[in-house]
Amino acid sequence: MENDLPQLSNDLIEWFQNFDDKIDSKILGGFVVFDTENDDFPILFSSRSFETMTKYEKQEVKGLSFFSMIKEELHKAISKTKRLSKEMFITTKDNAIVHCKVLFHPLQFSGTSRKLYMATFYNRTEQKKNKLISDIQNWVLEKYNDEENPEIILQGFFKKIEQYTSNNITCSVMIYNEDDSAKMFLSESFTNKTINAFNKDDIIPYNKYFKKLLSKNSQYIIKNVLLEPNMYLPSHDICSRYNKAVLFALKDDENKVRGVFIVACSNKWSLESIDITLFQQLTTVIRTIVKYGSYQKIMLERITKEPNSGLYNLAYFKKKVQEKFPECSKGYICIISPKEYEDIVNLYERKAGYDLLTQIADRMSSYKENRNLVVASFATNALIVFVDFNYKQYEKHVLEQFVERPFIIHGFEVFVSLSVGLSPIESYQQLDESIRRADQAFSKAKLEPGNNIQFFDDEDNNRIKHERRMYNLIIHGIKEKQFIPYLQPKVSLQTKEIIGFEALARWQTKTGKMIYPDQFIPLAESTGKIIDIENMILDNVLDWLCERKSRGLPLYQVSINISPQHFYEQDFVCNLVDKLDIYRVNPKYIKIEITESIGLVDLKKASTIINHLKSYGFATSMDDFGKGFSSLNYLTQLDFAEIKIDKSFIDNMNDSKTFAIIRTMLQLADNLNVKAVVEGIEDKSQVEKLGEIGCDVGQGYYFYKPLSIGQVNEILNEIR
Repeated sequence: MENDLPQLSNDLIEWFQNFDDKIDSKILGGFVVFDTENDDFPILFSSRSFETMTKYEKQEVKGLSFFSMIKEELHKAISKTKRLSKEMFITTKDNAIVHCKVLFHPLQFSGTSRKLYMATFYNRTEQKKNKLISDIQNWVLEKYNDEENPEIILQGFFKKIEQYTSNNITCSVMIYNEDDSAKMFLSESFTNKTINAFNKDDIIPYNKYFKKLLSKNSQYIIKNVLLEPNMYLPSHDICSRYNKAVLFALKDDENKVRGVFIVACSNKWSLESIDITLFQQLTTVIRTIVKYGSYQKIMLERITKEPNSGLYNLAYFKKKVQEKFPECSKGYICIISPKEYEDIVNLYERKAGYDLLTQIADRMSSYKENRNLVVASFATNALIVFVDFNYKQYEKHVLEQFVERPFIIHGFEVFVSLSVGLSPIESYQQLDESIRRADQAFSKAKLEPGNNIQFFDDEDNNRIKHERRMYNLIIHGIKEKQFIPYLQPKVSLQTKEIIGFEALARWQTKTGKMIYPDQFIPLAESTGKIIDIENMILDNVLDWLCERKSRGLPLYQVSINISPQHFYEQDFVCNLVDKLDIYRVNPKYIKIEITESIGLVDLKKASTIINHLKSYGFATSMDDFGKGFSSLNYLTQLDFAEIKIDKSFIDNMNDSKTFAIIRTMLQLADNLNVKAVVEGIEDKSQVEKLGEIGCDVGQGYYFYKPLSIGQVNEILNEIR
């Protein structure tokens, strides 16, 4: 067939090979180029990783077609020269199945009249298998919630696996009884002849043989069932369809073999290590489904309960709440957690935490007023509860049951306080939303000290929705570089000359709307995006200084506000120095302005960072000086070059006590050889009074409001 294929030019082959060199390592399944004018879409070129995935040599791949399953869809896309994305599987040279996402896109090259397409393969086999395990586990849980017969569930389990492998395998399970008898469960994909034969035959010989094979290993591969002595059903039609098999031991908690999971394979399917691993993982599900003796009760507990605490899980909780609603018209979803949980775990290990939650659940269940109570595990340290009484009554119950009575942990009495979030629910259809709302109220309760019960509040809900919308806008704003600096001049109170600037962040949206810092800075800080914004402001300021330097214009020192989380970032100083090197700006023109609360995080580390900045030539300034309780302590331990007296003092400077404090702060700064800047100056009388008590520098609307860089340039040009 290869001789009948259209030949690619040497230039095209070289181009594809170069393309392969550049991207092959990044594309898990590689790519192929195929001819669209041939109805079979034969491959003309293949990448190395595609050949590795399919186990074909390059010359073997050439001329092959892998797209017969989607031929019709591919023809439609090609006729319109469109792209196509498909989930499909391909069969390798040794008949293994690889699940792929394939992107088809047209290629256009000058000098060739043929219409070529490229297919890019992304190997999704591992993801598909992980999803299969998850889907099967969820499906089994659903069936058990519906109290399906275990044998019916097992048949559905077989069917799901066989569909995944395109029916190239068939499954069966043999379960051993205590008396050495056994029961065989065969997939419906076996012929009726085989199933009937099994029902008639004595399977004890197979039972003993399998036990022997699996006594030392958890799996055993049979490469040819005809050559394996005592292999099951050698006389029946199974051998004509499936000639290979893998046996997986189903062991109990004492590691004894209690059954075997048998996967029989046809010649058309290759057993890969990843497939064997998949089947081995599924033995846990099988063992759960077919547990001997009191299987159904044990199975229900394993599926519905958390293994560590023994409490019901969230899925079972939802099922039980659904069952309650015919009996009760409404209720409350409650999320509850002991505030001391982590302390107890740290003192007595993780098991003590589970024990505490179990005791709380037991006390909840003892409340006689609530006939429809459902308690389950919600998180590692929290319970979720459905109650049908008024939450005010519940608050009284909490105080009586949990606050006034101790719990016994490791033989010691332990008193706890609780965080509780509550949300009403009036129908099962509201359950997920009610859980979300209770969780929201619970988060609020955790922030309050002691026992705290928070009821869901629509205002909080609206606030969170607003914050989520604002957060999304901040992300877009950062990507589109919408955050810009506005510069507010610092002025000499004696000469009224501009001696420097403070850079203030502004957010100018695509529509031109200006958003001010109080609307976005707190959220940016709480979400960690403040560092991106501050770096953007710094880049703009450095770009402005660099431009003025290149034009031979005077440079001014600019204060940059830095948040605590940015300040304490591991490479903060190094990154700052690198930026100034890029823009060729001397560090003396950048002043790092940090808030008075900076030392609350780590005073010793703050001192180290400030000294590091000083060694490079950066000045530092303490913003909001005097606003907190620790300003004087910080001033003695942190080597600031400047303090900025908070605006709240200037607003009240007509008060004699406030004025005395301002004077004292100015004298203190002078004695410590630290510059003082007064913020928020708004009228002439303030300027005169500050001048009288020795204030040299100020900023505020009396002099200048924050200005765009263009406006600053105009002002500086006028005073040259």
